[in-house]
Amino acid sequence: MPDLVRTAVCDGIEMDYAVFGKAGTGFRTLVILPGMSLHPVMQSAQIVAHTFAPFVKGGYTVYLFDRKKHFGDSYSVNEMAEDTYRVMQSLGIGRADVYGTSQGGMMALSLAVHHPEAVRRLAVASTLSRQNPTSLHTMRTWIELSARESPVELNRDVFRRVYSPEFHARYEKAFERFEPEGTSEEMRRFGVMAAASMEFDIYDELPGIKCPVSLYGVEDDTVLSGQGVKEMAEVLHCPFRMFPGRGHAFYDEVPHFVESLLEFFV
Repeated sequence: MPDLVRTAVCDGIEMDYAVFGKAGTGFRTLVILPGMSLHPVMQSAQIVAHTFAPFVKGGYTVYLFDRKKHFGDSYSVNEMAEDTYRVMQSLGIGRADVYGTSQGGMMALSLAVHHPEAVRRLAVASTLSRQNPTSLHTMRTWIELSARESPVELNRDVFRRVYSPEFHARYEKAFERFEPEGTSEEMRRFGVMAAASMEFDIYDELPGIKCPVSLYGVEDDTVLSGQGVKEMAEVLHCPFRMFPGRGHAFYDEVPHFVESLLEFFV
């Protein structure tokens, strides 16, 4: 993992990222913007590298970005997207294919709206462009659990919400091993990110997205609900696919999902 993970420093921003494939050598670039995480995203860099190996084999250079290392008690989704854009520029990433999940999907939408020259094609999974009762309830719950500084309660709730009951039952013992993990600072950051999601609303700006878009989600999304994907598809007149019986993080549950992403981008 150490050879994958790097730190970018520009304009006062310090941000960890991982690059798969040789930077700058791929005929195209994929930027991955992940969802909220209690733990540093780069802890999963090796897994992401394995998952997205088909992109590297297909000639892509793949970048995985975390949020910036240091932020206060207010950090909006649009600010997250803007910081990522500035880091992309500092790394020489021009027009890229962008894939965002959950809050990372919100960031991807913001990037496509405010910096259309940076996005060639856009794929977002399990995300939304404006709030609904399900998303607001989830984020309020996560803010409350983060404030209690009880990682067991928070991790348990996150695991149960993001995965389908069948998937959760299959890996319940593994999830239990992770439940006690989480520092006070990690929970503070998670609470700030949850608050940022609650305030995100880019619905009226969606028509400004001109690049090809593909949307993915689940009907029974207990984190953000599936309605956000459908209403975005109506505005953007783009294809969308819903995965029955899967959870919010369906991309961890559906075999060969990355191959279908590659087909869209190519």
